Amino acid sequence: MRRIIKGLLWIVFSLIPIALLGSVLGYVWLARSVAPATGEMTLADLSGPVTVTRDKNAVPHISGNSVDDVLMALGFVHAQERLWQMEVNRMAGQGRLSELFGDKTVFTDRFIRSIGLYESAESSLAALNDADRKKIDAYVHGINEFIASAGPTFGSKYSPEFVVLGHTPEKWAAADVIVTLKLMSVTLAANIDDEVLRLKFARLGMNDAEITDLQPPVPADTPPPLPDLRQVLGLPSGTLKAGAVEAEKQFGVAE
Repeated sequence: MRRIIKGLLWIVFSLIPIALLGSVLGYVWLARSVAPATGEMTLADLSGPVTVTRDKNAVPHISGNSVDDVLMALGFVHAQERLWQMEVNRMAGQGRLSELFGDKTVFTDRFIRSIGLYESAESSLAALNDADRKKIDAYVHGINEFIASAGPTFGSKYSPEFVVLGHTPEKWAAADVIVTLKLMSVTLAANIDDEVLRLKFARLGMNDAEITDLQPPVPADTPPPLPDLRQVLGLPSGTLKAGAVEAEKQFGVAE
């Protein structure tokens, strides 16, 4: 009985305080990932000083001598405060979510890769003029400056999500910025299945009026006249290739 009492006392006066101390230190370590409200730091390639002021709602206001300097600071601040969201969006656009979340996101990765979203982002980037490309490069440079920074002496530079999943972000590229915008267009395209079905009808030789008869718009909507997909895309008419329907099932658009 005495041994039991001694064991309980040891737990109360030894293990519990240690556990509490560990919890407090862990909380402080993770809390250090929050962007500091004050301080100074140096970013490579800035042409002059940049000021980041946060108002009472913690919204940052950035001012500097040039647009490129402000965009570089914006990239740094975004990475300070939203890098996890940015990382998930980037990896989603690259079709790499399964590296973070495992088998549950294989379907999503397969779909994103099947539509060539990142390749489209690279094509759009190549089409930009030099002035716009320079702005994106300045923003990306700011993101990478944060990723390359040393972080606090005691504490996590990255938010708890990175720590829990054991993930370290790679440096950003200009195409990563473009693909996040294209990913937004995909998430807003809730009717993608209907659009694919419309494309299939056009491939079978139906004209726009026939397709609209099969897929009438919601009465409250007033969509503009849609083009004849056969002419826009140069689709040949005829039956679908053997196995096409089965192949589409893996992307969730087969009917």
